[in-house]
Amino acid sequence: MAFSNLADELQTLSLSDPEYLLFCPSGDEAGLREKFNDIPRYLFRVFTPKSCGMTDTSCTRALDASYAPEKSRVDIFARQDKEQMASMLYRHLRWKEGSEDNFVSWTSSLLFALIYIFHLHANDRDGSAFDNIFLCTIDTTKVPKEVFLLNLDLIEAYSPFDADLENFKDL
Repeated sequence: MAFSNLADELQTLSLSDPEYLLFCPSGDEAGLREKFNDIPRYLFRVFTPKSCGMTDTSCTRALDASYAPEKSRVDIFARQDKEQMASMLYRHLRWKEGSEDNFVSWTSSLLFALIYIFHLHANDRDGSAFDNIFLCTIDTTKVPKEVFLLNLDLIEAYSPFDADLENFKDL
């Protein structure tokens, strides 16, 4: 077997099934299920060693998955405290730190992702060297549809529970 064929096979080898936290809207939010079809095929994530959560070449996990694993396995739509979920969403979207965050941000704009690389390099909060800034691309057809929801759809669902998020919706 040629080395390149072996490398290709090793790259596709998985010792376990991937772990996903799926969005499972029900009740008043059940209409969001049709939004799963609106997700772009390719999404991009820029990350550094200083980014919240954990991202590497094979996995992306929200901040809660690192520090509160029991909470990170519960879909936000299954949580009873809608005000708390709305507040968490608002903090996440505004890049504010909080006690919990079970979201991971992706963008459908490669241009935005490239500009964000320069932002991370230049700003005081991160300031990572270019060698420590990474761009991840995912083909969303390779994961269950329920893995992603657009932030605007989440904002629409949770804005009635948080005044800041309601105001943010108008931007």
